[in-house]
Amino acid sequence: MAVKQLDWGKAFRALREKYGLSQRQLAIDLGYSIATISRIENGKLIPPFSVIEHALQRLGEDSQDYIAFFLDGDEKHGYQTIQKLRHLIVEEDYEEIRKVVAEAEGQAAFASGLYLQYIAFCKAVSDGSITEQERLDLLLDVIRMTQKAFPESAPYFLSHNEITIIGKIASTYHRLGEHEKAVQIMYGVKESMDVFYNDEWEKSQTYPMVLYNLAVYLGALERNKEAQEICIEAKKHAIKYNTMRCLPNIIAYMAHNYFLEEDYSRFKEYFIEAYYTARAMGQHRLANHMIHVATDRYKGHLDGIPFVT
Repeated sequence: MAVKQLDWGKAFRALREKYGLSQRQLAIDLGYSIATISRIENGKLIPPFSVIEHALQRLGEDSQDYIAFFLDGDEKHGYQTIQKLRHLIVEEDYEEIRKVVAEAEGQAAFASGLYLQYIAFCKAVSDGSITEQERLDLLLDVIRMTQKAFPESAPYFLSHNEITIIGKIASTYHRLGEHEKAVQIMYGVKESMDVFYNDEWEKSQTYPMVLYNLAVYLGALERNKEAQEICIEAKKHAIKYNTMRCLPNIIAYMAHNYFLEEDYSRFKEYFIEAYYTARAMGQHRLANHMIHVATDRYKGHLDGIPFVT
């Protein structure tokens, strides 16, 4: 299936021309190559909407006004539905995801294109009646809507949606016990982002989570030193660019690696940091889960810590 997105090239060009900027000027301002800007405007490269949002922020525009101006009817409804699904995916609210997908199926906005791809992804992820192997097959079909040679052709440009889809593919391989395959895929994603995401702000939207998942899969192969190095990089990136959502998980995994090394002093320091970071960010369910894990996995090594429940 050929995947197209309606008028993003024209929209991007209109935004640039509104401010009287050349492709070169906009490329410099956004941290992309001139070739990338040209490909977007000519419809040869579909930009993730976060690229548009980044451009709007740099130029002082309001993204909601932009959406209202450039999207109409079905396309606007599609965008709003996809934004809702993205939030539900993060929350792992699969029951609500199934409801939204059921309402979306058959509507014009989701008949083709990237919205159809994301709906198909959400359906595959939230279906509790299929096996992990069946889910993997569905997810591979979904990503091949836009990356036909996946996973052989790396590095390749990936939108944030594609990174999310590929991340789920890797996690499914991981659950099936194919940890080496999961590591291979996530290293491919990391390389692709390192090559194509010239702007660190844009990269930071998903990069720490990519690194964290890579570290987990490396740990499953007992490549713990390598996993710890990846976690250190992920932590630095998350803090530097203020993309903190997965920071507690990153720090908690670093603590676990120190536990495996029997460096209990650093383990305790990092575990406490992970716990209170989660609480400070309002991730109370995660913080409570950490306490449960601690009492089961790290017995005796966190005695005397005044955890809040």
